Amino acid sequence: MSKFVYVFCFLYLSACVTTSEKNQIESAQEASVELAPSHPDAIHIEDEDTEDVIIVNQDEIDADTVDALDPVIVEKELPPAVDLKVYRTQKKATLPLVVKSAPTSQLRVVKDGLNDLLSVPEASKHRVEKWLDYFQNRGRRSMEVYLSRFKRYQKYMSDILIKEEVPEELIFVSLIESGFSSRAKSWASAVGYWQFIRGTGKAYGLAINSSVDERQDPKLSTQAAAQYFKALYQVFGTWPLALASYNAGEHRVMRSVMKNLSSDFWILADKKQLPQETRNYVPKFIAAATIAQNPSAYGFSDVAPEAELAYDEILLKKGISLKKLAKNMNVELSLLKRLNPIFKTDYAPNYKAQTYIRVPQGTYTTAESVLAQSEVSKTYNPYSGNRYHRVRRGENLSLIAAKYRLGLSKLMRLNGLSGRSILRPGMKIKLPGGRNTSSAVAKSKSAKKYHRIKRGDTLSSIARKYGMRISALAKKNKMKYNGKIYVGQLLKIK
Repeated sequence: MSKFVYVFCFLYLSACVTTSEKNQIESAQEASVELAPSHPDAIHIEDEDTEDVIIVNQDEIDADTVDALDPVIVEKELPPAVDLKVYRTQKKATLPLVVKSAPTSQLRVVKDGLNDLLSVPEASKHRVEKWLDYFQNRGRRSMEVYLSRFKRYQKYMSDILIKEEVPEELIFVSLIESGFSSRAKSWASAVGYWQFIRGTGKAYGLAINSSVDERQDPKLSTQAAAQYFKALYQVFGTWPLALASYNAGEHRVMRSVMKNLSSDFWILADKKQLPQETRNYVPKFIAAATIAQNPSAYGFSDVAPEAELAYDEILLKKGISLKKLAKNMNVELSLLKRLNPIFKTDYAPNYKAQTYIRVPQGTYTTAESVLAQSEVSKTYNPYSGNRYHRVRRGENLSLIAAKYRLGLSKLMRLNGLSGRSILRPGMKIKLPGGRNTSSAVAKSKSAKKYHRIKRGDTLSSIARKYGMRISALAKKNKMKYNGKIYVGQLLKIK
């Protein structure tokens, strides 16, 4: 009897839930035409995994659901404002994370939103003024360097942004992100002019491997940045929020938008609903753009501009050695490397269907005539004579680099590592050949048995200099790990 009651209750409750869900969907359809996929102002989104259809509308959504959201692809034109409620024919909510490229005619065009890119509410002008003051005083030296480089890339990058139909003023994102340096790298391993992290760079078509990093290419990275900004603008509908998302990530900004039911960056900033770095990011961008567009008005009239970026391109048939090409062309290797920052070493591989090498403008004929002489085989090793170091417990990259008198960045590049890479005992670290890392260097170190302490020395700096652990140095000299040392004191090294 009890079993029969349980079964009956279960069937009854299931029927109630099904009827309730059905009624909710039907009532929503009657109350709001936005639930119909055919509505021109609705977002039609397909989930690639389940092929469910959802419709996004401007109502409240529970921000707690955001962390469990799936990637989706926006298939149709978005409405002109950020959408805050997600209805779904199935059970779980989702948000756009990846936006499929759409024809220009379908995009919420960019130029229409230009006015809000550099406009600031009266109540928020103090945020921009703070950065105007910073760039004119404490950050003046850096700004002078950035403005000098800006002239080198201004027309080159602006033409790409205009072609991609995004505001050309976005070029100043590169100014505050990297100072227009291809070699810029952040603590989060963001690289290049536009500071792409590896995942985002690859998502927007940039090749990143042991030989090539297209995040460091001014043309390819600018094209990728324009596509990314275009996608962010499609999601958020305002340029300040697109900029904030570029800094903090679209998920973080979307959570703040939904929690506060506002798509106004300045309101979110005043409420401290965005990270502090992001609250400063947009005002910093506006301040940098304001100065760069009229530098003399802000005391930067004496900045010497770098020459505009100009070059000729040659199609590669096989991989080449930049060193050989520079020698055959009778040009400086550093010039070729500056024109081709994507190549991590002397080796320039033919890594895709059409790989071009850049040479100084006006040298195309010379370069073409010696290109075949500069070709190398696929087995070419730009670091000939490599040796290896086996990692011991307690060692890190800085310690190993100091031991062999290498630059830390060179060691990381050679081994495809970043500053956050974890070394494990027994791991082999590749070392380049050459005089600085020869056995003679190791012998000169090992021959020294004592170190006389100079002003400014610490146990840490001495240990690093001789490739030792601090604990080993302290133990050898019968002192504590944090023991005091004195100028003129002799420490046993060997």
